[in-house]
Amino acid sequence: MIVFWIIGILFFVVELLCCVPEYVRLLRYHGRVIGTITKIEDNGQNARAIFEYDVDGHHYTQKTQWTSNDVFIVGKTCDVIYNQKKPHLSYIKKSGQWIRCLVGTLFVIVGVIVLCLGFFFQSIL
Repeated sequence: MIVFWIIGILFFVVELLCCVPEYVRLLRYHGRVIGTITKIEDNGQNARAIFEYDVDGHHYTQKTQWTSNDVFIVGKTCDVIYNQKKPHLSYIKKSGQWIRCLVGTLFVIVGVIVLCLGFFFQSIL
């Protein structure tokens, strides 16, 4: 039973820590602008895009998170979503934010289910 509790808590806490910042981005970042992908960083297995955009006359350069998909093309325009209060905080619209949130949420649900199984087995044994 204790094993279920430990596994459940670990799933819940670790994924909650990874998932919450992604949800914050989705909820707080409402500014939209067109940017340009200027460079691709590649470590052999994963890649991330470096993109530039302008907000209210200020120029910003930002990086995406690492991805294993070759979805970025240098010189291509991209939809940039940014925090209107802090425009230097941004992400590319189709860079996997929703997928990371979904996967994180699924792991949190698995953690809660495993935790509940631990309580269930504790009560019947």
